[in-house]
Amino acid sequence: YRMDYYPVVNAGNVMQGVNNVANKAGAFLWNGTFGALLEANKGINNYCAEGYKEPATNIIASFDQFQSQAYKYLTTTNEIRRFNKHAYLDFTIEKKAQRLILLKSAEAGTAAYYFLAFKDLTSGTETYGGGRYLDIEKPKSSSIEIDFNKTYNPYCAYNDLYSCPVPPDENNLSVRILAGERTYGKSDNK
Repeated sequence: YRMDYYPVVNAGNVMQGVNNVANKAGAFLWNGTFGALLEANKGINNYCAEGYKEPATNIIASFDQFQSQAYKYLTTTNEIRRFNKHAYLDFTIEKKAQRLILLKSAEAGTAAYYFLAFKDLTSGTETYGGGRYLDIEKPKSSSIEIDFNKTYNPYCAYNDLYSCPVPPDENNLSVRILAGERTYGKSDNK
């Protein structure tokens, strides 16, 4: 289950939402995400596939959970969604202190995963301008490994019909993360 999954159109028909995993999988396949990739004869472009060996792709961060805070944000289609801010991740890259906020969907309940939406200095050039995502399992201690090789583009990077969470302003990193998915073959990077 990806947190950026809010399809707006399914095979040309407007949808109100998708309620079960089978429908999500079917909508995902038919809404053009994979269709666009196959049609364009392009795969998902990522740093690892091109031989990048960035040493700072697996980071040990301190995990500081706090009382959940309600958070409303706009999506790429200007819809309002609700998340809860749950924890800070503090770490250092290139001798620069960084802080990210972990989110949970307001509907996720006690799910064991957090949602991380972030931008970095590659956003809009080498990577999707709307940011990238990472699903992070709830740690069992006060530190956690962040594997940026697992970052992925939101569905709206491939198809503008999706409504995807925009990373919170606090999650704009001041460094380049040369790991994970890169820009899909589109020229209109948001």
